[in-house]
Amino acid sequence: MNLKQLKPRKSLNKAYLKLKPNREEVNSFKENLIQLLDRINDTESEEYHKNLITYFLRQTYYDPNHYINTKERTDLVIHNGANRASSVGGNHRNLLPLVSERGGDGLAFVTQ
Repeated sequence: MNLKQLKPRKSLNKAYLKLKPNREEVNSFKENLIQLLDRINDTESEEYHKNLITYFLRQTYYDPNHYINTKERTDLVIHNGANRASSVGGNHRNLLPLVSERGGDGLAFVTQ
């Protein structure tokens, strides 16, 4: 497989380039990302890190309008509403191999 590395400007859908985030959202994202990175611990389990990601997503994007939890045998899902009865966002059947320059050793969740 031949991989081609793209700059963010080239890889993003052009519609996203027209959006201007407000300064408060950018600062919140930066603070939450720094907190997430500070809490990473190589000796901890996958479950520990999954909880960190869930907390990051809640604090950064989804709280209080979206419910995040497990559903059936899926480890982490984001619902379209604030409770577990709401539908799940994205196409959960679209799992692709996670590929990077270091190799592909996992699955990536891709929504369409």
